[in-house]
This record gives sequence, structure tokens and C-alpha cells, in this order.
Amino acid sequence: MITLNYEQWVEKYRPLLNPITEDNSYGNTALETFGEELNFVKSFDNNRIWTLKECTDEEMWIIPGYCIVDRYLYFVTEIPWEDENIQVNDNEMVSLEDAKIACIDFFKTFDINFTSDEVSDYFNLRKDETFIDEMTTGHAKYLAIGLYENKFNEFPQDMEDLIHNYYSQL
Repeated sequence: MITLNYEQWVEKYRPLLNPITEDNSYGNTALETFGEELNFVKSFDNNRIWTLKECTDEEMWIIPGYCIVDRYLYFVTEIPWEDENIQVNDNEMVSLEDAKIACIDFFKTFDINFTSDEVSDYFNLRKDETFIDEMTTGHAKYLAIGLYENKFNEFPQDMEDLIHNYYSQL
């Protein structure tokens, strides 16, 4: 699998401007999944269409081709994609070390003390091999939730909003 960051993708494939609606998201290159913008997208060959998809752990990835499942937005590029095995990382990233520290610090606010070894072991076994020493903040958050659930066989509902807010600030 070829993984690009958003800037690399823009430079290599050159997404077209949205000719229908002026919007500042993605430099006015994003296209909606309905109406006139969808008709514009469908007027191009599939190898110039890209789909922004919502994935597990609240991750967003831009992938080649026209997809309808879990789609969020579309893009059309000047340069056609050459391989279906491309993914564009459109996520906030955090270092593996910072993700572990954030997990420990978050739970300390509830007087729940995970050791550094507990967190390291849990995170290292479940890290995404796409990345060397970092992960998406969404993945880090769901690893923290999983660590708690693994130890206590539950995750309190009142803690869910707090962890979402906490990780959105990383």
C-alpha cells in the first residue's frame, strides 16, 4: 500500500477546484456527494476520482476511485491515479510516545493509574504498522478506551465525552 500525506497527494495529483460551490474546505477542491457536484464528479473517468472516506477510529482517508459506502466527499484530480493501492492520510497525527503519555495523563484525572509498561505493551501490540513512531489521534483515543475496557470490562458513558474532548486537543 502506498501512503501519502495530504500535501504530497496535492502536489502529485493536483485536485481540481470545485467549479460549482465556493468552499474553503480542502482549498475549494472538495465536492459533495449529491446534486450538481456529484454529477460533476461522475462526468470524469474513475481514475481521476478520489473519495474521502470515514474509517474506523474516526479516521479519514482519501482513496482512489468513486466509492459510495462511508463516503464523505469527493475529489477530481488533473493527474489520474495509476494504482488502486494508494491511501492519503487526512488525519491529525500524534507521536507514539505522546499518545502513551496522553493516555496515562487522561486516566490520572480519574485517579486511575495505568503504568507506563501497561500502556506501552497495549499500544505497541495494537499500533498501525502503516506508521513508524506515530499514530492518528483517533487511533490513540480508541486504544486508550480499549485499554480501559480490557482492564475493567467496561467504559463508563460519562467518560466518553471527556475522552473525545481530551483527544481532540492533542
